Amino acid sequence: MSSAPTNTLQHKLRALNIKQLSDTELLSLIIQKRSQSLNDALTQASAYLSEFADLRALFNASKYHWHAGAPMDKHTTTRLRVLTELQHRLEKKATGSIHRFDSTIHTVRFLHEEYKDEIEEVFGCLFLNTKHQLIHFEKIFRGGIAQVHVHPRVILRYCLQLGAAHVVLVHNHPSGDVTPSRSDISTTQALKKAIRYIDVSLIDHVIIAGTQHYSFAEHGKLTAK
Repeated sequence: MSSAPTNTLQHKLRALNIKQLSDTELLSLIIQKRSQSLNDALTQASAYLSEFADLRALFNASKYHWHAGAPMDKHTTTRLRVLTELQHRLEKKATGSIHRFDSTIHTVRFLHEEYKDEIEEVFGCLFLNTKHQLIHFEKIFRGGIAQVHVHPRVILRYCLQLGAAHVVLVHNHPSGDVTPSRSDISTTQALKKAIRYIDVSLIDHVIIAGTQHYSFAEHGKLTAK
């Protein structure tokens, strides 16, 4: 009786019917240690999945080496983090043809992917050339949930080193509210003024909050002052 799950799983694999495998079965194959039986791995996978709403929640937990029931061992967290990074790179390759950020739609699509797993406030920049093509994207400042401290001189250094012609600012609101704060507005104006001195234009500041976004450009908040 105890060998039945193992035999069934091995049969599916031999038949190349990997799509028939359940989340628990797939996860057990990922986390199974060399000295561990597949049945034990299945039990472990089932225990992990029972603690979380879905696979994404489990993979996010592995990112921070945390588990509600018992701590994930290094073997499990390493494998899950490697898979998460591989998925991220594959998704970036799939959208790699979109290098031109001349519309809010393209910009927001890219940024939602970059920020989907962030749980703290993170400030970043898209550095673009004269054709609005991406030169480099960097998450530059990290802070608590309430705020991040943005230093203009750091943004200026990136612009000069990369030879950027345009910049898109971005940060997230972990609270889920995309409404810009007074600090968001004042920081935007300060950075716009700072990079103007080196002939770099600020074309947008996008706030990401879950599946929502707020674009300063769309709301006419980048008018000259």
